[in-house]
Amino acid sequence: MLLLYFVVLLTTWAFRPLDDSVPVGTDWTPTTAVPPEPQRLVSQSVECNTLFADQPRREPLPALTPQPDGRPALEYQREPCELVRTNAQRLFAINTVVVIVVLAILMLLAVRSRRPEASLHPK
Repeated sequence: MLLLYFVVLLTTWAFRPLDDSVPVGTDWTPTTAVPPEPQRLVSQSVECNTLFADQPRREPLPALTPQPDGRPALEYQREPCELVRTNAQRLFAINTVVVIVVLAILMLLAVRSRRPEASLHPK
């Protein structure tokens, strides 16, 4: 059952591309609408590579919305996919260690339960 969990984890999560939502700043384009709306903080969704890929993300990054004159351009506030990939690798490592520890405990219990009663209580 535990091995099945690990296989399902690999096939449904670890080999699928990751997604990252990266803050890019304040979008001022709604202020140019009629009637004007307030500016808003926005994030850009970026599709990343899988957990096991060599590079954290695919090139190029999605284009950001141009801003009205006199307003700062949107820009990625952090490196896309780095944090998501690092966290995913940590979670995968933790899951792997937990599976190995539980399997070791189960094997130890199986070996101990097969020992004859006499060897457990020496005279």
